[in-house]
Amino acid sequence: MKILLITSADISSLSGGGFANRAFYDSLTTHYPDSVDVISYLRVGGKMKSFLRGKINRIYYWLLDYLDQRKGMYQVCVINSGLLGDLVPEIQKRGIRVVTIHHNVEAVFQMDCKSPLTLWGLTSWFVKRNEKKAYQQSDLNIFLSAYDKDMMQKRYGPTASQHDVVVGVYVPQEPSQTKIREAYEKPITIDVAISGCLYHVQTELGIRDFAQHYEHLYRKVLPSSRLIITGKGPGEAMKEYATRNGIVLVPNPENISEALKNCSIYLCPVNVGSGVKYRILDGLRLGMPILTHAVSARGYDMFADKPWFQSYHDAESFEKGLKSILDYIDQHDNFRGEIVQEYQSVFSFEAGDRRFMKAFSNLDKHI
Repeated sequence: MKILLITSADISSLSGGGFANRAFYDSLTTHYPDSVDVISYLRVGGKMKSFLRGKINRIYYWLLDYLDQRKGMYQVCVINSGLLGDLVPEIQKRGIRVVTIHHNVEAVFQMDCKSPLTLWGLTSWFVKRNEKKAYQQSDLNIFLSAYDKDMMQKRYGPTASQHDVVVGVYVPQEPSQTKIREAYEKPITIDVAISGCLYHVQTELGIRDFAQHYEHLYRKVLPSSRLIITGKGPGEAMKEYATRNGIVLVPNPENISEALKNCSIYLCPVNVGSGVKYRILDGLRLGMPILTHAVSARGYDMFADKPWFQSYHDAESFEKGLKSILDYIDQHDNFRGEIVQEYQSVFSFEAGDRRFMKAFSNLDKHI
């Protein structure tokens, strides 16, 4: 079986989208070696006339020409975005079955994270149209969270697929370079970490929300704690915020794990968008308890009853969650080891690959 994989991010990039796309690529190439061709739709050139005709992706006409020149070559096309929904029926007309991996509810994500790339939300009608078509007409829909699957069902109704599956996120095949100590001495002070692409709209909005509504509670509960923010591309506003508030800013780290390894709690303040916030894996991989905004807790439902995973939506739940995590740290000598074990059981390549290939086999049976 020959597979065409269309990625929504560069699989070599050190970003949540890059890691998520790379994990699915690693699974397909592991089980179908020498049978997977890859195209990144972000790298394929387009024309303004395509946009004026409602083709909001750059790949539309290019891909159809590409497939017409290779008739009969591919049996399956895996698309990493509902944004390319207008291509689904055209690909199927060429005898190719389509799997769409929905990394977000794009209509929600793009309206929450308005930017020049989305013309500040002006493309929303096209986004909804394409996402609906991808959801309704794909031969197999794969989701990263149950929340996204349920939201799409409410928005767009029934699908043609008999196998809509939640697979979740998992890490690519490369082994982690981070070693977790067997025994971990309890820290004298509790440092808190935030990570992510610092130039991204959702990161900026999340940190702004934390600064306005929750930072005073954090400093009340942990007056001697350091707050460490690390990630790519911090802007001037982020730098000024860090300097003004005594925050340790580690810009563009070569190794995110090294930047975070001495922290004790991972904070994810992102309060907009959909999909699964991959950055939380930065904390779990290092065995850090998680305090996250409820929006970013989606996709981590399996940890909802864990004392080391706390979500918040207002001041009361933030303070309560932070204190619960401190109690957990105080009562557990090897809290990092316990969390890493849970992380590996759910998010390791082996665990995620099993989920993904089980979902993919539903399509494979009918080829």
